[in-house]
Amino acid sequence: RILYAVVAHGRTVLAEYTAASGNFPTVTRVLLGKIPGVDNKMSYVYDSYVFHYVVEDSLIFLCLADDDLKARVAFAFLQDIKQRFQASQFPEAASSALPLALNNEFSRVLRRQIEFFSGSGSASNGALHYPGRSSIGVAVENVEKLLQRGEKIELLVDSPLQRSRHAYGDISQEPQPSFKSADPLLQRSKERLRWRRLKLCLMFLMVLIVVLVIVAMAACGGLTFAACSQPGF
Repeated sequence: RILYAVVAHGRTVLAEYTAASGNFPTVTRVLLGKIPGVDNKMSYVYDSYVFHYVVEDSLIFLCLADDDLKARVAFAFLQDIKQRFQASQFPEAASSALPLALNNEFSRVLRRQIEFFSGSGSASNGALHYPGRSSIGVAVENVEKLLQRGEKIELLVDSPLQRSRHAYGDISQEPQPSFKSADPLLQRSKERLRWRRLKLCLMFLMVLIVVLVIVAMAACGGLTFAACSQPGF
């Protein structure tokens, strides 16, 4: 499901629409300052969500989606939004537009297309006209590779469906992540990141043990620990 979409020129957000509440507009503005201005396509895993974006002619078309939404659907949505934006008169004003200057006109388009591509049947049919991730060469990275240490903000998402279920106490019916329908490349990327973190933790532990041994040897007179083994030490 697509939760949020934005069209920006560099760091300037021109139009946006959200189908949920949360702090992701703030997080998105941090990410916009990190995205290179060259034409590119990319996906960044952020907790249990994924930011997908397309850059073309300094315009950034970005969306936030659940990690079980197939990448081809997300990029079909972005391609559709890009074509609609480019077909309008907005590109001429984009470079000098103030923040959210195009929101009144284009947020309605974002809302309509989010609802379309988040639907079960329509989204699948629409995405058939856009090639899959493997054929367009879109890379998947963890967002920590884009952000500097301390810049990552906890991503908070509160959808209307979640709010209504919490209001009625129906917590047991919360939708669980669908690992079977998740994008396989995203899952593999997450696995690689988990193993990388585990290796770093093990390396840190080994270094710590070596340092402690060296300190103990220095304090106890060398490899034999003679000073520490003397009576009364």
